[in-house]
Amino acid sequence: LDATQRAKIGSLQSKNNKDITFHVNDIHSGALNLFHESFYAAGFTPESFRLHVSNVDCYDLDVEVSDDTPIQDFVVVNPPWGVRLMTDDMVSSWKSLRYFVRDTLASSVSDNTEFWLLSGNKLAPQSYLRLKRNRMIPVQTGDINLRWIQYTIHNQNSSSSKQQNAEQREQDEDDVDNNNTNNNNDDDIIDDQ
Repeated sequence: LDATQRAKIGSLQSKNNKDITFHVNDIHSGALNLFHESFYAAGFTPESFRLHVSNVDCYDLDVEVSDDTPIQDFVVVNPPWGVRLMTDDMVSSWKSLRYFVRDTLASSVSDNTEFWLLSGNKLAPQSYLRLKRNRMIPVQTGDINLRWIQYTIHNQNSSSSKQQNAEQREQDEDDVDNNNTNNNNDDDIIDDQ
């Protein structure tokens, strides 16, 4: 099947499926307006599935898990690429995303949740998230080289995540030591496209 046919099949299967819950968030209201336009243009309605839309910094985003809200199995994020936002906004956005992924999300997802990140910045994902990637798929949008990066997020309460967390803490300590030795700062990370 070609991509268009697969999209139509997926769209039909997902409509009126109350087992699917989408949490949509963006700090910029214009991006949420674009989401709403695209949502309705694709033929979806608020009755199609459970939809939660919020307009907050992801640092403040609370993903509540309850009996009527299933645990997230698949997460997609699109942080700033460094094209429209200034360096300070980029640093703040990536730090907020790190907190969301490593603290908020890791305590509310099922174990082995797929986490996909669309990045236009080569160094920011590893420098800020410090996660081990599963794979990377290069894509191009106009003259911007992007990459879809896949990670696996482990629930902090699961037994498999305890080893992952210990390894990650050790890696973070090594990274801090290396950064102190090299005198790198956040602006160096963001400015290198």
